[in-house]
Amino acid sequence: MRKCLNILQATHMTYSKTTPTTVYLCTGIPSSNKINLIWKILLESSYNSGLKLLKTILIKNGIALMDVLNLIQPKVLKSKLPPKPLMFLLYQLSELEFRLSETFNNTVQLSSFVGIFHIMKELLHKYSI
Repeated sequence: MRKCLNILQATHMTYSKTTPTTVYLCTGIPSSNKINLIWKILLESSYNSGLKLLKTILIKNGIALMDVLNLIQPKVLKSKLPPKPLMFLLYQLSELEFRLSETFNNTVQLSSFVGIFHIMKELLHKYSI
């Protein structure tokens, strides 16, 4: 509860109006709209275009890859993926989370993040036939 109050107080002191958008801006956590956009890019784009779009989104909005990873994981769990692609995705995302906690090279880790979803799409295609 204290954390919520601190966030609301900081938002109120920084912005004239406290809205969901200003709370997201104050905390630096990506909004649900941004996470939905990232999810769509990961599932629908090719590797190169997805990587380029995600770099632009993350840099332009000052979003940390670890925050994206933490907010994407519930979407992965709610998705209706077959067991093998789902297990692959969860394992690789856990490995990525570990690597992010050990290193600061976000460029390599972002490439890995997009690659994980690209391989998962290939697995999905393989197991859906």
